[in-house]
Amino acid sequence: MWGSFKKVAFVAVLVFATNCLFSQFMPRIFDYSITAPSSLFVYDFNRDGLNDVIGTSWSPGQIFLWTNEGGNPPTWSREEVASNISGASFAMAGFIDGDSLPDIVSSGWYANEIAFFKNDTLSGWTKQILSDSFIQAHEVWTYDIDADGDMDVIGASAGSSGIRWWRNDGGNPILWTELAFGGNIAGGRSVNCVDLDGDSDLDVIACGATSNTILWWENNGQIPVGWTEHSVENNFRGAHMVRTADMDQDGKPDILGAAFTDNQIAVWYNTMGDSIEWEKEIIQGGFSAALGVKPEKLDTDSYPDIIGTAYSSSDLVVWIKTIILPDTYWEAYYLDYNLSGAWALATGDLNQDGMPDIIAGANTGNMIKWYENGFGTAVEEPVDEIKTGIYGSNPIRASWMPETMNVVIELYCENNLSYHVEIYDVSGALIKEFPDMMFQRGIHSICWDCKSPDFTTVSSGIYFVSLKTNQGIFNTSVTVIK
Repeated sequence: MWGSFKKVAFVAVLVFATNCLFSQFMPRIFDYSITAPSSLFVYDFNRDGLNDVIGTSWSPGQIFLWTNEGGNPPTWSREEVASNISGASFAMAGFIDGDSLPDIVSSGWYANEIAFFKNDTLSGWTKQILSDSFIQAHEVWTYDIDADGDMDVIGASAGSSGIRWWRNDGGNPILWTELAFGGNIAGGRSVNCVDLDGDSDLDVIACGATSNTILWWENNGQIPVGWTEHSVENNFRGAHMVRTADMDQDGKPDILGAAFTDNQIAVWYNTMGDSIEWEKEIIQGGFSAALGVKPEKLDTDSYPDIIGTAYSSSDLVVWIKTIILPDTYWEAYYLDYNLSGAWALATGDLNQDGMPDIIAGANTGNMIKWYENGFGTAVEEPVDEIKTGIYGSNPIRASWMPETMNVVIELYCENNLSYHVEIYDVSGALIKEFPDMMFQRGIHSICWDCKSPDFTTVSSGIYFVSLKTNQGIFNTSVTVIK
C-alpha cells in the first residue's frame, strides 16, 4: 500500500527571532543547582491535579522528580529517583506495570543502558535494567506498540543498536523481549510512535545524526508485529530530535525535526493519499546547533506552535503560526538567549491556569528555567497593521522598550526580499549591523540589545535605524533612555 514514497520540496520559511514575547512568557528559575540537565518531562506523579516534572542530569548521571507543591507561582520539592546512570540522557513516565502508580523509563549514554523504575510508595523506586548493552542509549519512550494492553519500551541508540523495542511480556518482575525493526539507523538520537498511515496501529519514526536521516517503520498490525521501513528525509545533517503533531490540522500527523549540524528546525507535512508523501517546510535555518523541538498549542488558536532549543547560541525560541490569508507563516520570538547549552525541553500547565507553560534546561549553564505562559491575553497580532497600512511608505519603525531595556525594530516585509538593518549613533558611527534576512510577507521583529560592537551598553540618546532592501533604503530613529 505504501510503495510510492517520495519527498516533495517546500519553500523554506526564515523568520528572524526577537524577544518581544517576554511580555507573554515570564521566565522563572526552576532549579539552579542541577548539573548538565539533559531531558525534562511533565507529568502528574502523585495524582493530585498538579503537574510535576522529571528530568535527567547528564553528569554525574541522575534522575530527579520535582513535586509541585502548589502556590502562585508554584513551589517545588526535589527528590532523587536514581544516581550512577553514566550519561543519563532521557527519562519519561507512564503506567508500565499495570498498577495505579506512574513509573519511569530512562536511558544512559555512557552506561549503554535502558532501565525501568517501578514506583512503589512503600519502598521507593525499584530499578530493572532492560539492557546494559544498548550502545550510547540516547532516548527512550513507552507505548503499547503491539496493542496487547501492556506498555512496551522503545529506545534510540547512537551506537550499533540503532532503534530497538522491548516487548512487555507481563509478570512480576516484568519479563522483557528485545526486538529490532529489521534495519538500523546510524547515530540514532530520537524516536517517537504515532499512527502515521491511518490504520489504527502505532508506527515508529526515528532520526539518525550520522546517517542524517529520518525514517519511519510501518506497523503491519500482526502478532508478532512486522515492520516495513520507509524514508522521510535523507539529508537532515546531524538529525537530533523528532516529534509528531498535526501541524496543519488536516487530521494527519506530521513530523517535526531538529538538526544539530544543519542548524535547522523543520516540519514534514504528511500528504497521505494512496501513499504517503512529505512536504518539507524549513521553519528556521541558522539556529545554531539545534537540539530540541517540541510542538504545543501555546496561544488561543487551534494550530500547534513550535518551540526549539539551540545549544551553541543558547537560545530558546517559539514560532507562532500566523495566518494572513492567503498566506500562512511563522512568527519567531526569543524567550531566552542566555540559556547556556540549551537542550532539554518540555511543556505542560505548571501553574494550573489552563495554558501550557515551557520548561527548558541549560546543559552547560547547570540550570533549569520555566516560562509562564501569558497567552490568556493573546499576543498583539500584526494583521490589522498590514490591512490598515499604518506603516505608510516607510516599512520600518523602532521602539524603546524600558521593561527589557532594549529596542524592538519592526519590519513590514514582502515575500522574497533581502533585508539588511544597520544602527548608527548621532555622529554617524556604525553601532550594530544585523545579518541579511529573508522574510515571508508580514510584520517581523528583531531586537537590539543596546550593545556596541565591543559589547558595552550604549549611552542614552538618539539612534538611527537604516533598512536596506532591493526596493530602496528606509530610515527611522529611536531614543534610548537609560
